Amino acid sequence: MLAFAISLAHGQSGNTPAASTPLTPPPAGITIELDGSSSTEGAVFQVGFLADSAPDHQQTLYVPFRQHLEAVLQRPVELIGFRDSRGLMLAMQRADIQYAMAPGTVLAATQRLCACVVPLATQPNRDGAIGLYSVLISDTNSSLAGMDDLEEARLIIVGEGSALAHRIGLSELWRTEVQVPEDGIQFKPTLDEAVAALQAGEADAVLSWTRQSEGSILFDQEPATVLDEESRASLRIIWRSRPVTGHSHFAHGTLDEDILTTLRSMLVRLDGTDGDAFDAIDRGSGRGFVERQLDDYDVVLDAFDYWDQATR
Repeated sequence: MLAFAISLAHGQSGNTPAASTPLTPPPAGITIELDGSSSTEGAVFQVGFLADSAPDHQQTLYVPFRQHLEAVLQRPVELIGFRDSRGLMLAMQRADIQYAMAPGTVLAATQRLCACVVPLATQPNRDGAIGLYSVLISDTNSSLAGMDDLEEARLIIVGEGSALAHRIGLSELWRTEVQVPEDGIQFKPTLDEAVAALQAGEADAVLSWTRQSEGSILFDQEPATVLDEESRASLRIIWRSRPVTGHSHFAHGTLDEDILTTLRSMLVRLDGTDGDAFDAIDRGSGRGFVERQLDDYDVVLDAFDYWDQATR
């Protein structure tokens, strides 16, 4: 179960939000020394996050948020970076960290692992949408008349093992009772390669992902930014999954309810109370945080159930 949980949580590839890494024994956390010592007292509150390729930049970036969190909780805060999702998930399971900042797929995988997670809040996308979507893309001149035609369609999936396109995409199609034949599926590592194959007549549709919450013509949004304007105009979105909640802040379920309430309030009000702290953790949407509940992650939790059944 743990191996699959991490596969789904961290199984991104191609034009997806995060690159995959091989599964290895869980690494120790990388404690990042932040500038400025704390003047608060009490037990250290430990916050885990996924370290990127420039942890020194993260070290500087997160300082205002750490300081704001210390002021709110009136206790010292330590930021702990993890090299991959596995380390962060296991640290949360063991309660070595009390708070985490990670993709929504990691939150759901951790909940599946230990049933110990309390979602706090996320930022909406720039357009206000809740997160990411698996999408089916076809050529505007495609003969596909509807979803039922997919039962005999040739399908390209962007990224074998990718969380959004492959794992969640097929799970969500299964919810609509669309059965895509396995012998009609091929994989391409990136969206532009998948679209090239589609336009060459090698497939009938592409299963990918998008941040675009509405509209059938692809906008200039990730990952469609890899395509030129002419290519985007020649494509249409023919199906969109339920929203997959994106980068999330979540806490360990053993925290007192008063602390959980304080953390939620702190995040939801952050853009209006401390602009520097908000900017430090802004994922680029510029929108204030919105409180989330566990059922906002049902799409990922349902994907676990689907793949559990499919691999038996």
